[in-house]
Amino acid sequence: MNWSLTLNRRFVFLGLAFFIASQANASNRAFEAIDIPGAVCGDGSPYHVLFAPGDPSKIVFNFEGGGACWDALTCHGPIPVTSLKITNRFFMRGGLISTDPAISPVTDWTMVYLPYCTGDVHVGKHVARYLGRKVRHVGGLNFPRALKTLLTQKRIDVSAARELLVYGQSAGGIGAAYHAAQLAPYLNPSQRKTFIMDSSGMHFPNNFWHRFPKDMLKDFREALADFGVTLDINDGMLAKHAKDVCGHFPDWKIGVLQGSYDLMMSIIFGNIPPTLHDKWVYARDGLYQQTLDPHDNCSAWVPRHYRHTYLTDDWSTKVRAGGVSAKQYIQDLLDGFGGLTYRSY
Repeated sequence: MNWSLTLNRRFVFLGLAFFIASQANASNRAFEAIDIPGAVCGDGSPYHVLFAPGDPSKIVFNFEGGGACWDALTCHGPIPVTSLKITNRFFMRGGLISTDPAISPVTDWTMVYLPYCTGDVHVGKHVARYLGRKVRHVGGLNFPRALKTLLTQKRIDVSAARELLVYGQSAGGIGAAYHAAQLAPYLNPSQRKTFIMDSSGMHFPNNFWHRFPKDMLKDFREALADFGVTLDINDGMLAKHAKDVCGHFPDWKIGVLQGSYDLMMSIIFGNIPPTLHDKWVYARDGLYQQTLDPHDNCSAWVPRHYRHTYLTDDWSTKVRAGGVSAKQYIQDLLDGFGGLTYRSY
């Protein structure tokens, strides 16, 4: 038995439990569940999105996080990552979805919340079997179906929107980038478009990708290519591609929030100490230095902090980097004043 790998998988469950338990209660908007025809979770159960109406000219797509799964233990273990049970019980807890303008900069926006239940960072397009049990890694297919449903039902009109925010938390950040690229046919140059990635890691050891089966790697490779990144399965430093991503979305404002001591992305998923993660985040190929150019469309907010995600509960929105809170950093981007990269010393 590979005790190191087994221990790391158990850390995944502990990490998800920590992430869930850390979400604080909040004053949240009311969501309606909208069933999406043809869309399913990893366990085959029906998929729905959560919709909260607001100003129709301002739309936010919120991609939920929750790790990934790639074998029987991670997909069928104690944390139900292939069903909607986690979303319904834990993740709707404040931060960006709060109705308090002191907490969230998008309180009056129309919000589409994309639950995560496919274990594939919202980009999968295949069905796998782990110890004989089928897992539908089809997150990459669920969003187009959801978008079609919302447009058909006239819940949203992306083409007519004045402002658009695509936000992804944790694993949802990769999916958010991929699906932001898929929105291109509906967009026009006059719209103010913002993409926010919240604590999606991107600073992993070089063997990070080796745990994933070939079909999942294929999905990852194709999704990353759609927003300007070439996947090298022997290189875990995704952050060095930040400028490529920025260049792929030239008329978007792009912001990344990432704690340098992020316990989830260092210990749990990276299997590295937080001090090494901190070193990589601030290194030449790390997020901080890759986003320092004040004249491009990319920036980052990088506190020296252990926290994982900063816009998913009320308390974390108040954490500061360079004297600026997470909430203010996002507010500035949405107002068109952002562009600076912040760090803590």
